[in-house]
Amino acid sequence: MGLLFRLSWQTLIARPTLALLAVLLLSLSTSLLAGLIISVQTISSLKGSLLNDLSIEIELSTPNDSLQTALARELRNRPDVLAVTSLAPREVLEEVEQELGESLRDILTENPFPPILRVKLRAPTRESLDQFVTEISAKPGVLQAIYPRDLWERLDDWIAKLRGKTAYIIGALAVFAWILVGLALRAILRNRRTAWQLMLMLGIRPRDLELVQLIIEIVLGLLAGLVSILVLRAGMMFVGWLILTPISAPSGWVLLSLGSAVALAILAGFWAPRPARER
Repeated sequence: MGLLFRLSWQTLIARPTLALLAVLLLSLSTSLLAGLIISVQTISSLKGSLLNDLSIEIELSTPNDSLQTALARELRNRPDVLAVTSLAPREVLEEVEQELGESLRDILTENPFPPILRVKLRAPTRESLDQFVTEISAKPGVLQAIYPRDLWERLDDWIAKLRGKTAYIIGALAVFAWILVGLALRAILRNRRTAWQLMLMLGIRPRDLELVQLIIEIVLGLLAGLVSILVLRAGMMFVGWLILTPISAPSGWVLLSLGSAVALAILAGFWAPRPARER
């Protein structure tokens, strides 16, 4: 077995430029495919967590304590409501100041914020949220009932694009890079054809040369997988920095990247047909 590993290593270092090119192209193909899968899963997970943590803000027309108390009591008695929080105008102003990180009391002559009821639904869905907002908005004394619907629709659009036209473009680029990997691997193996013909004449089994090729493909796949992991991690950190929110990758993404790279490397071996190599 040691001989096979030495043959594999000597084959790779005999054409180091092609070997490096194969690793880079394979990491590109893996990063594109794994990145697409991770992006869809991450956005879907973000959408699910947004749904579970979602609150509907009901703005009241006047700071009427009796109206606010009565409406809050009515909402708490609904079977689809999980929790209701009442915020006076002063508390709303304090929340805004906390988010901005500065005081607005020296700028504002009066508090412009209305009282708010913050409602969380039990097992919310997009349909139940829209139905609840429509129903509550029609009640007397309610200015509006809102939730981050635009963000929801934007996440839906992103998922649709990643599963549609973007997926086709990324898939085409990944396949093109994979084909180039196969051609690079073919050239690497053809470079050792004369030496392998001599080994076959000296008694080495063709099956052993098949194992040498498999070892080369696995090594290229592992190296490309490590590079793609670094690329994907850097991409997630960059996106998290842009949106000011840490991006948590789905579990198993490291194994997904390594496994995809190794699988693509082994499949690329079909571009180096055995009979051509042994002639």
